[in-house]
Amino acid sequence: LLTLLPSDVILEHQSWRIPQNVQVHLLDGKTKVDGFALSNGQQVVKIDGFISDNPEDKLKVNFTKFSMHTLDQLTKASGILLGGTLNGDVIITGITKTPGVDAQLGIDTLNMNKTLVGNVKIVSSLDNERSEAKVKLNILNRGLETLNIGGTYALGKEAGDKLDFDVKMNQTEAIIFEPFIKELISDVKGTVSTNLKLTGTALKPQLNGDITLNNTGLTVNYLKTAYTVNDKLTVTNSVVSIDKMILKDTHNGQGTVTGKVDLNNLSNPDIEAVLTAKNLMALNTTFKDNHLYFGTAYSTGRFSFNGPVDNMKIDIKASTEAGTVFNIPLNTSSTVGDYDFIKFVSHNDTAKAVAKPRAFNGVTLNFDLTVDEKTTVKITTDYGVLEGTGQAKNLNLRINSLGDFDIFGDFLITSGKFEFTAKNFISKNFTVNQGGTIRWTGNPANAEINLNAIYEVRTDISNLYTAAGLQSPKGSEQVLVQAELIITKSLIQPNIDFDFNFPTDPSIKDDLGTYLADNNNRSQQALSIIVRRNFAPGTGSNLTNQVLGTAGSAVSEFAFNKLNSFISQSNIKNFDLNIRSFNDASATVRLLHQRLVLNGNVFSNTGNSNLFNTGTNLLNSNINNLTTDFEGQYLIRKDGSLTARYSYRVLNTTTLNTIDQLSAQYVNGLGLVYQRDFDSIGEFLRNFFRRQRNNNNTPATKNPNATPALPDEQNENDDYD
Repeated sequence: LLTLLPSDVILEHQSWRIPQNVQVHLLDGKTKVDGFALSNGQQVVKIDGFISDNPEDKLKVNFTKFSMHTLDQLTKASGILLGGTLNGDVIITGITKTPGVDAQLGIDTLNMNKTLVGNVKIVSSLDNERSEAKVKLNILNRGLETLNIGGTYALGKEAGDKLDFDVKMNQTEAIIFEPFIKELISDVKGTVSTNLKLTGTALKPQLNGDITLNNTGLTVNYLKTAYTVNDKLTVTNSVVSIDKMILKDTHNGQGTVTGKVDLNNLSNPDIEAVLTAKNLMALNTTFKDNHLYFGTAYSTGRFSFNGPVDNMKIDIKASTEAGTVFNIPLNTSSTVGDYDFIKFVSHNDTAKAVAKPRAFNGVTLNFDLTVDEKTTVKITTDYGVLEGTGQAKNLNLRINSLGDFDIFGDFLITSGKFEFTAKNFISKNFTVNQGGTIRWTGNPANAEINLNAIYEVRTDISNLYTAAGLQSPKGSEQVLVQAELIITKSLIQPNIDFDFNFPTDPSIKDDLGTYLADNNNRSQQALSIIVRRNFAPGTGSNLTNQVLGTAGSAVSEFAFNKLNSFISQSNIKNFDLNIRSFNDASATVRLLHQRLVLNGNVFSNTGNSNLFNTGTNLLNSNINNLTTDFEGQYLIRKDGSLTARYSYRVLNTTTLNTIDQLSAQYVNGLGLVYQRDFDSIGEFLRNFFRRQRNNNNTPATKNPNATPALPDEQNENDDYD
């Protein structure tokens, strides 16, 4: 006789108690357990009976208010967390030889990952001869029997195991399937209805019947894209046939799927399917998901999936849609937290780390992408982030089964910005000029770049004249300066040159042409403008003042750039704020679906006024120390080929100012701009001569009521508001 005294037991970080004496009788050929109970709060597990090889001896296991959450340590590897309470009995006979089982269990309010599955009832039996197992399982949810599985499992010794089950579901929560499909799909929601027959063997089960998906939501693991499905599928010999199934994403884009999914190997299903998409979310990944490329992509085109899940071949031919943001990180430095495969171990740990197999060992991706100006491309390098919109007609991305990544094609930049950063202290935003190109011929890191970026600042012009050995004809007047950054050759190790433009007074460049023709002078002054926001006055200047000015400018501009970035990434739509310094700020508002753009600018023409000082605050009456300008643009045609513009700007040069040369004078401007792009000079010439021939062949008599068309309008469907 063994006696267990009241004790405390720690199981999976939970404290359980054996509240009373437990007696274990060691008899001839059998063991009797009497009064064993294990409790945790209201949870109780009791064991009473005999452990022997005699089918007449029974061992009873009773569960009372047993929390399913206790089993999370076993189920969380499948991505499942349980809830609910288990009650019922399991009676085992002949446990040491050929055990028989009779179970009657119930789970109240079972939930999986906080999704209510319902009340579960399980009745099963296995005779001691182990020839046949009978199982009946049903689930009640909201007063409806959502699942009913009943049948037998014949454990034949000669003919082999045989399954014979009816699987009927009626709006069953789809999350119960997640443990079986977690390698391919996750975050399963919605309901499923079925009328299936399960036959075959345990090693090779066969399903036949139909499956109805009711607002079933799922996330494709490799793409991290969430879709909703409503469809009825047929299943024949464990092959699911898909015929024009509609997928919808969270932004109302949709696609049509046709193909099949072979479930004969449940651990590695084989997929042969084609998705035809229209403005469908095709990618929604982060750096942790894929450090070669990531982002959010909306696409229209054809997606083909072929092969088993662990060796999938994906062929995509598509064009991007509005909202697409594509990231290509080319910088080698990353934060440790960015990687999900880094593990920290103790120096004293001598255990060998076992490499976990990747879920997608052999994915092969062929991606033929057409990019238009609705797409944003972000390229991260060691010296900054290039973000822009543009066009690429045949941008090819290739990933082989070993994970090698290649890009081929040209990206023509229409607009964008380059954020130059250094040690997270200096932050400078450049505006990228239209016409820049990035060309890939294989390795993404070996891209060839050719672009010009502009850094604008209003600064005192006298220092530049002083450095050139001249006297400034304007004194210490603040002028708009554009430092032009010219980047060519390799994107990783580019060739960088500088130039200057003075858009409000081009005569400055004429005065200083000889000085700025020297490459060293240009580089020195460009770096001074970019870092200090001031021209370097040359030798003899106060070094201490320059250092203090540099630090103050860098800190303030870094803070302003982060504030501007925060506003642009917030939920404040159609509004941008750009504070460049303490005496220069602008705001942009976009209306009428971005066809009307209003831009206002406030700055100090002397550099002595501070937007944030109480004496010149925008809410204060002493605003005369500040200069303002305004620009409005309206797209008459939605494609931007015909645009109306209005401006109200300060006249910086005093040559034309005959009214008052001591105060700022303004000029109004109104224009109508027509623009048409050509991909080649040949296309331009063909269009030009074709237009001439059309004009020469025009009949002499015309409809007097006809409305004259613009030259390129004969074959276009343009709209006016």
